[in-house]
Amino acid sequence: MAEAEQESFSDNFKDIDLNKDDNNDEVTPWNVKTDSATGIDYDKLIKLFGSSKISDELIDRFEKLTNKKIHYFIKRGIFFSHREFNKILDLYEQKKPFYLYTGRGPSSQALHLGHLIPFILTKWLQETFDIPLVIQLTDDEKFLWKGLDIEVARKLAIENAKDIIAMGFDISKTLIFSDLTFMGQCNSFYKNILKIQRNVTFNQVKGIFGFTNSDCIGKIAFPAIQAAPSFSSTFPFIFGDRKDIPCLIPCAIDQDPYFRMTRDVAPKLKYKKPALLHSTFFPALQGAQTKMSSSEDNSSIFLTDKPNEIKNKINKYAFSGGGTTVEEHKEKGGNCDIDISYQYLRFFLEDDERLKQIKEDYTSGKLLTGHLKKELIEVLQKIVEDHRQKREKVTDEIVMKFMEPRLGTVSTTVSNTLYCLATNPDWQNKLFEELKKTYSTNEITYENLNDSALLDSVIKETLRIYPVLNRIARVAEQKCELNDIKVDAGQIVGINVYSMHHNPDLWDEPHKFKPDRFLEEATNPDWQNKLFEELKKTYSTNEITYENLNDSALLDSVIKETLRIYPVLNRIARVAEHNCELNDIKVDAGQIVGINVYSMHHNPDLWDEPHKFKPDRFLEEGFMSKMALFAILPTSVIDLLRLSVLDIEAVDYLANLCKSIIKQRRENKNEKFNDFLDELITSIDEKNLEVPLNEIIAHCFIFFFAGMETVAMTLSNTLYCLATNPDWQNKLFEELKKTYSTNEITYENLNDSALLDSVIKETLRIYPALNRIARVAEQKCELNDIKVDAGQIVGINVYSMHHNPDLWDEPHKFKPDRFLEEGFMSKVNDYYMPFGGGPRICVGMRLALAQQHDKYLQRHLHFYMKKELLPLLT
Repeated sequence: MAEAEQESFSDNFKDIDLNKDDNNDEVTPWNVKTDSATGIDYDKLIKLFGSSKISDELIDRFEKLTNKKIHYFIKRGIFFSHREFNKILDLYEQKKPFYLYTGRGPSSQALHLGHLIPFILTKWLQETFDIPLVIQLTDDEKFLWKGLDIEVARKLAIENAKDIIAMGFDISKTLIFSDLTFMGQCNSFYKNILKIQRNVTFNQVKGIFGFTNSDCIGKIAFPAIQAAPSFSSTFPFIFGDRKDIPCLIPCAIDQDPYFRMTRDVAPKLKYKKPALLHSTFFPALQGAQTKMSSSEDNSSIFLTDKPNEIKNKINKYAFSGGGTTVEEHKEKGGNCDIDISYQYLRFFLEDDERLKQIKEDYTSGKLLTGHLKKELIEVLQKIVEDHRQKREKVTDEIVMKFMEPRLGTVSTTVSNTLYCLATNPDWQNKLFEELKKTYSTNEITYENLNDSALLDSVIKETLRIYPVLNRIARVAEQKCELNDIKVDAGQIVGINVYSMHHNPDLWDEPHKFKPDRFLEEATNPDWQNKLFEELKKTYSTNEITYENLNDSALLDSVIKETLRIYPVLNRIARVAEHNCELNDIKVDAGQIVGINVYSMHHNPDLWDEPHKFKPDRFLEEGFMSKMALFAILPTSVIDLLRLSVLDIEAVDYLANLCKSIIKQRRENKNEKFNDFLDELITSIDEKNLEVPLNEIIAHCFIFFFAGMETVAMTLSNTLYCLATNPDWQNKLFEELKKTYSTNEITYENLNDSALLDSVIKETLRIYPALNRIARVAEQKCELNDIKVDAGQIVGINVYSMHHNPDLWDEPHKFKPDRFLEEGFMSKVNDYYMPFGGGPRICVGMRLALAQQHDKYLQRHLHFYMKKELLPLLT
């Protein structure tokens, strides 16, 4: 950057005393200013207002409860203060209802960047907690304070609503209302305003807000209007007759006086006090002495500003914390506390590492002011342009849908359907054309309501994206276990419908409006045509008789696939004839065993793409008699039918071979073979255990087959790691050449290469053969505040443990040298467990590692792996 340009930035410093401590801060809902170049003293403000600082303990509790990292606004102290946010977390933990409330006073046609701050956090909180949100647009306030015409204020509220909607709020859980309109729509709103006004005296509002005798009575009465949405009874169409549902209000701290008054009056009305999260102020371009103003164009970056306007405003007006000259800046560095470009990046640059690097470089003088501004310009230009494109799609009709009080489930779904069609005009046009053909000449009657398959699919897709009920609950009639979670009889089981409807494992592009997904199952024209052609060939010249009913294999598969997707009975029950155990659940004779047929038919572990209509799966040879039956038939039936995944002749051969070997070894006990079978037979005989011969043979089968897949998989992963890390491949190749080029590879020298051993260990760390292992608790214990009863199964996530940055340096990097450090294995023994751990560690570990070494040596001494294209899945 030119020296003259650097000097011009220093003009901002002329009249400012950067060392001034006794700054005079003024913070009211209508005015914010300070003497200090670093802005408002927020610690003093917390003491003055009597709020609480957001502590590390509160953040830790939030993250544990939600299993989600805290938003960077809170992490960076942008939202720094709260009132009773801990009680909101109590409600979330207890699964009790609460809602969000925030707002905006529409004084300009477009929002500036500072206005986005509370809405960004509010949207994140709504997604995190999955709760309703109400957004108040105080157009009446701007009429009273700013002198705007009533109709102008109302129109500005509509325009501001478009900016808010463009941020992506969920219409099924969000109500936006302007005071001028909502007062006439909802008498509960007005009733609560009157109740608040009757319980607050003129002296109280004078003390809180500083009103004088010259202020109009409209201003004096207004605080009750902003307070009323804090109470759930204001919104009977959302919360019914509930008066006890509290709210959480994210807002700038200058709005706190309104809600101090609200919290004081709440107990008098027997309502819940609102909780609050306070943000710092988004500073004006000219410096942190005041916040941005909608009325001063050059103090703000507006969401309507063009790229050049953003660039010019930042370069011309953004207060600099840099040195007076390039030389001074390089020597002394810049002051990030007062530099507006850096402060803006704190709000809008999400990358923590990048922000940290910028601060270090600017403070040290390595990064000049011009380069810092350039980075900010690029960030803000993208944000503003992305917002502009989204806002263009928000029509007046969509705004009206967000602002319409939703009275019941039918009207909500209709609103959501219209919203989906408005934001997806292609589907709207397709539907309009189909409806014209279907109903243009017909009267709409009960009988023909369902004649449009497309309309039906549009409504179904709308209900998938915006379900009427986000959660449903059912009472367990009897004790059961759901995915290792024990449920007692009488307990309430919650089902998160919204999450299920947006699960990418169940739905293709779940966040996209795709009504045709519901047409696939209904029509499937390809299969219809295939079936029609086959039936023509099979039956066109023949009479259909009982004998030839089953002549069409394709028809049979279509029917079977239909019954798989839509089983006649979703659940079936059978009485257990004898004591048995099903997946570790003990079943006594006489007990009723329920089978969830629908879940079994749609289990992705059992079926390829279970939610797709694929009749050809039933055309595969042996499909019905093998894998599918193992998922549903009891062991007794499998034994009776003599079904096997393996070839029966091969099984018989191996079984007879094992019987013969076992017989020979028991007859010749003096001869030792030093293998697993020897150990097994000796252990059984010495302890006089009654182990059926079939069980011993089954263990022999494990010796044959166990580890084959995992060894092959680990070998593939090792080759992949080396192909994508050629430096390590070259190092290993050089070492192996020295170690084995003149020697034959034997069992004795397999482990002579420490580097090969470390490469395999690092591969097993990144790609463990088993991502999870399980152990049964032998006694009652407590693991990180989780109580575990004796007999419970404890799952250990090996993959997560192997990739935990608290345990491993750069866990996602391939670094074999970590295993070359002396004593390293003893350090990581507790959390490196590709073969499990403890007394139940894999007995085949040494064999598996030996195979790994051997197979790798056979290849790597003769082949070199190249990285071509990275696989989509590893």
